[in-house]
Amino acid sequence: MPIRVRAVMVAGLALSVLAVPAPPPTVAAPQAEVPAWLTRAMAAMVGRWTADNAAYRSDREPADAYGITWEWGAGRQSVVGRLYTVTGGRETDLHWQFRVFWHPGERRAVVQQFGSHGVVGIGELKPLVDDTAGTEADQRFYSLDGSSARVRHVETMRDGVRQTASFDWVDGAWQPRRTYTWRRGP
Repeated sequence: MPIRVRAVMVAGLALSVLAVPAPPPTVAAPQAEVPAWLTRAMAAMVGRWTADNAAYRSDREPADAYGITWEWGAGRQSVVGRLYTVTGGRETDLHWQFRVFWHPGERRAVVQQFGSHGVVGIGELKPLVDDTAGTEADQRFYSLDGSSARVRHVETMRDGVRQTASFDWVDGAWQPRRTYTWRRGP
């Protein structure tokens, strides 16, 4: 083969190699599973829980208690819950449905809520202090009229009893709203 043809072939090969895009930059290996703190928190949630509503009972809110039931989602990678009214010892109105999961793309725990009146809440769930004391959710709730509000839920568990407290973000500070004590059972 003449030198001129070889030179053209080598030049063509060099240009074709240069035209191949460079490989993407090295990315950190993705997390293989849900973080341990979230797996523990979800396992502690699973079950049926009831909270007395005596402190908040009124003509507008006649519920004797509230119930919440949490179940594992597909592959035990999330939990799915529902909150309902308990009146006369019976489950009545469904108020909220929930999902808690690890978002692999955002690398954070997410909590979503869907209300019976069209309200949708979404936010991040984080461990409290040492990751064994409980969790804190900072959520934005959106109403059908387009308005929104920021709400915080703090949950702790001690001796098999769950305590939840809710707070509204008002004028740049968290204002306490309600506190419930949840016990396993009907």
